[in-house]
Amino acid sequence: MGIDSVYPREHPWEERLLGLLEGCREAEVLTRRPKWGDESGVIMRRGADIGREFFCYPCLDRGMRQARELIETGEKKGPAFIAGGVVIAREMEKSRGRFDRLWYAPSGGAWLTLVLNPAFLPENRQFYSLILGVACCETIRHYGVEANIKWVNDIHFHGQKLAGILIQGYTSRTLGEEYLLLGIGVNVNNTSFPEHLRPMAISLQEILGKKVPLEDFIALLLTKIGWHIGLMAHFEQRYLEAFYEPVKPANPLIEQWKLYSDTPGRRVLYGTNVYDEPLFAATAVDIDHTGAIILQREEGITVREVSGEIIYLN
Repeated sequence: MGIDSVYPREHPWEERLLGLLEGCREAEVLTRRPKWGDESGVIMRRGADIGREFFCYPCLDRGMRQARELIETGEKKGPAFIAGGVVIAREMEKSRGRFDRLWYAPSGGAWLTLVLNPAFLPENRQFYSLILGVACCETIRHYGVEANIKWVNDIHFHGQKLAGILIQGYTSRTLGEEYLLLGIGVNVNNTSFPEHLRPMAISLQEILGKKVPLEDFIALLLTKIGWHIGLMAHFEQRYLEAFYEPVKPANPLIEQWKLYSDTPGRRVLYGTNVYDEPLFAATAVDIDHTGAIILQREEGITVREVSGEIIYLN
């Protein structure tokens, strides 16, 4: 039985998104042109794989599970799953976040799983996490909401969570291809939350007092993800070209992340799984050129952490 016979797709929705995405990309190039000039078109084309194909469903249990099934089904038919494909559900019944934490995903939110073949140099693959945070924050700010990034990519509005991101690697059973599954959940027009999440979560509709066109939001979000992936690829090329030069180009993604983040200067609790097993309190000093967080511990020691999570203490 094919996977599409289990979860019927919404093809008209997919066609609308493809049309919106094209318009958003043209607008993004014009917006970026004052800073990037003619390079803006080149950068956007480098991220144009994002949204090459949509797989839209009224309801799924989990987006990543569906993405893995689509990869295997696609590879058995011949060609590998198209990099840049996006799985979208209007609602999900068993969605999970980091450490298998429950993620509430009712109708009204943007629930996406983006499938990529990792294209960056191995030492730069951690930047996918920052890219998604920056792209989500930029998209939300487009609607006039001053959201911030909490390291590494949690998006919040005055401490209440607006969006969450989960990245998993996957090697296909059929062809042994390597994939990245980028799970993104944004509270757009969903306004009801379970009682225990109510103090910690908020949606765009609640902040703005009106609904946000969901398809427009998704198309803009994917456009900005594509832009920043293209920008990272552009940076890699410039960095390699200047490899033997005394001065290397700066990574523009780090600059963008710092622009939107309110983490530097905050007192935080750090841990690999900070909610269940916090390790130590510290002051967040900065992030370095790799995206790792620099923490000043209370005993005066400065440490650098490349993974994990934090809770704000002030």
